[in-house]
Amino acid sequence: MKGLSIDKETIIAILVIIIVFIVVLFVLFKTFKPGPIFEERNLSYECNRWLVNECQDEITETTYPALYAKYMNNIEQARVYCSCPE
Repeated sequence: MKGLSIDKETIIAILVIIIVFIVVLFVLFKTFKPGPIFEERNLSYECNRWLVNECQDEITETTYPALYAKYMNNIEQARVYCSCPE
């Protein structure tokens, strides 16, 4: 039985294809990142949860992470954004 022989050009071609594939994946992930759409959805969801509790819960990094990230414990701005009752 004869072993599989691969010449130098084939190895280089395979490496180039792999590198191009990695670069294309990197560009796609950098270009199409799930930014504002998911952020707004999370904020809306957390506002609804907060409204159910009559906006009385403390906004912390563990209870309402999206609200906390946007308003950093500025309760009054969070109340305005979520349309909390007075």
